[in-house]
Amino acid sequence: MNKNHKSDHVGIASLAQYRVDGQSLGDKQISIMFRLVSVRLMNLLGQKVESYGLSNNGYIALMTLHGSPAQLLNPSELSALIGESRGNMTRICDELIKKDLITRVPSPQDRRRINLSLSEKGMALVTELSPLLSAHNQRIYQGFSREEKASAIAFMSKLTDRLDEMM
Repeated sequence: MNKNHKSDHVGIASLAQYRVDGQSLGDKQISIMFRLVSVRLMNLLGQKVESYGLSNNGYIALMTLHGSPAQLLNPSELSALIGESRGNMTRICDELIKKDLITRVPSPQDRRRINLSLSEKGMALVTELSPLLSAHNQRIYQGFSREEKASAIAFMSKLTDRLDEMM
């Protein structure tokens, strides 16, 4: 797509939808735009963290562990919070363990289960990346007013609740 034609993606989707059912895109445009924004945000995040040996999902896993109570989660909890399949989460965690960024910790409640925790190296990396990614996010959202940001957060929160109800 030509960068000068920012609406091409939605225009092509609209044409495809019209060809399928003879109707304009309507509310489907919201889903298409979320997909486009999500892919672009994840690609930009990946570009920022790849020089640190991380994928975007690896970084998100580290930050999710860092933000969790006691900085400890079992793999199923981490999978659910990130929105990754268990199989993909296993692959992500195995890679982070191999890089010594997270560790497996036996569960005190059930010796058959394990939890995941940030290693010292993982904590140091999160601390190092935090200011870089804060600046990155500021650049992304600098053109939006506080009201626009608040509206976007409110809309996405309501949409998330609605999707949770439907699942």
